[in-house]
Amino acid sequence: MSDWTGRITVGGKLMLAGEYSVLSPSGMAVAVAVSPGLSVHVSDSEEWGLEREDLGIRWQLSDGPPPAPLLFAATGVLAVLKRFEQSACRPGTIRFEPVTAYGSGNEKPGVGGSASATVAAMAGMYQRLGKSINTAEFINLAITVHREAQGGRGSGYDVATISHGGLVEYQPRSLDAGKPVDVRSRRIPWPKGLQLIAGYTGHSASTTKLLQRLEACQEADATGTARAMSLLGQPVPALVDALRSGRFEQIVAAVSRCQHALESFDADLGIGIMTPQVSDMLVQATSVGAACKVSGAGGGDSVVALVPDEAVRRAVESVWNNAGFRVLPVELSFDSPFGAAQ
Repeated sequence: MSDWTGRITVGGKLMLAGEYSVLSPSGMAVAVAVSPGLSVHVSDSEEWGLEREDLGIRWQLSDGPPPAPLLFAATGVLAVLKRFEQSACRPGTIRFEPVTAYGSGNEKPGVGGSASATVAAMAGMYQRLGKSINTAEFINLAITVHREAQGGRGSGYDVATISHGGLVEYQPRSLDAGKPVDVRSRRIPWPKGLQLIAGYTGHSASTTKLLQRLEACQEADATGTARAMSLLGQPVPALVDALRSGRFEQIVAAVSRCQHALESFDADLGIGIMTPQVSDMLVQATSVGAACKVSGAGGGDSVVALVPDEAVRRAVESVWNNAGFRVLPVELSFDSPFGAAQ
C-alpha cells in the first residue's frame, strides 16, 4: 500500500469592524484573511497525531491530553473523529509548517494563531478521511471546537474568516452555551485597487483579558452592556455596502464611523481598547489619506489601514516607521479548504 499525503494552507485574519458586537446574535462583523498563515502536511502513520517541528513537539492520540501549543488542533482532530465516528481509514499525522513572519510571545500581534491552527488541522482531517467539506457545517463545527478549547469564549468570526479566505461578512445566530453553534458567513468581493496595510505597536494584547473585562461589565449591567454592543455593530452594514461599491470616499467615511463607534464603546465600558500608541497610529495614517481603525480586540495591538493607491501606502508606511511602529508583512489571502466551492 503506497503512502498517502495531502496539504492544506490557510491564512491569518484581521478584523475590520464589528469586534465585540458579534458576541451577541444582533452583531455583525467584517474581516479579512491575510497571509502569511500556516500549512499542514498530512501523511500516513500508525496512529492519529500532530507535530510541530519548529517547537520540537509531537502528540499522538494515545498520549492523553495534548501539550498547550497543540491544544486547539488536537481538540479539532478529536471533534472530526467523533463527527465521523472514527472512520476506519488508516490514521494520519498532521504536521504543522508555520509560515508566519509575525514573531512570537509578547512580540506577536493577534492575526490568527489558534483559529488558523484549528481550521488547518480540521480541514486536514477531512481531507485525510476523504470527506467533502460542507461550508456551513465545517464552520459551525470549527467554531464549536475553538470556543471549547478557550473555555467557551470567542465570537467565531476569526474561524469563519480563515475558513473562507478573502473578505468575509459574519453574523452569529446562536453562540449560547449548551446549544449548537449557528452562524452566517460569506465571502464578499475585495474592492478593485484597494490595498491593505497592517500596523503593530510592538506589544501584543491579551484578548482573553479584554473579554474578561467585558464579562465583568455584563455581570454589573447586562442591559447597558447589551445596548453598547448593539451600537458598536450598527455602522458595520454601511461599511459592507461601501466595500461592495469600491468607492474609496465611501469606505473612508464608513471606516471612520466604525472607529468612532469603537471609541464610544470603550469609553462607555472602560475595557481598555484604546491606548495612546494606537491612537497615535490612527491619527498618523488618517493624516496622509488612509481609512484607518483598530483591528480586533484592541488593547494596544494592531491597526489596519485601507488605502486607494501605492502613493498613500508608502506615506502610511513612512509615518509609522518614523514613529517607531511596525508595518506587518501581510497580504490578502484567498486560501481556503473550500476551494472553488465558495
